[in-house]
Amino acid sequence: MIFVTDLDKTFLRSDLSISEFSKKVWNSFPYPLTIATARSYKGVTSLLKGINLKYPLILLDGAMIVFNEKIIKMNDIDKATADELIFLAEKEFDERPLIVGFEKDKKEKFLKEIDNPFVTEEKIKWCIDGIENQISETKLLEKECERVKGLL
Repeated sequence: MIFVTDLDKTFLRSDLSISEFSKKVWNSFPYPLTIATARSYKGVTSLLKGINLKYPLILLDGAMIVFNEKIIKMNDIDKATADELIFLAEKEFDERPLIVGFEKDKKEKFLKEIDNPFVTEEKIKWCIDGIENQISETKLLEKECERVKGLL
């Protein structure tokens, strides 16, 4: 028997931290326990500090399995198929998929630019500006919550 959990809205708090209680339970759990998530290896390792990872991690919605910092399974697709999927997603749904690539040394890299007529510099800048704005607003909300909490 193995227990598997997602991270977002399950194991992680809304601020992407892990409670000390959860760390204690995870690290003393008597059965095999691991993670299955859409997140990348870099994203997962930065979030799971203080957690003893004894079993392989299922990452990128199952596209990659990692154990002890080594990729043990990679379900990748060839460039032509990837280009066609990106083209269709942008044309049919006006969406740009998150693209994770890997350097020759197996280091992951999030691709910001691709050779595709639907992805313009203006569209990329608009997306990045929107994300940065959301981060700023979230930080302001966190400060306000802390202020209100101090008043109670």
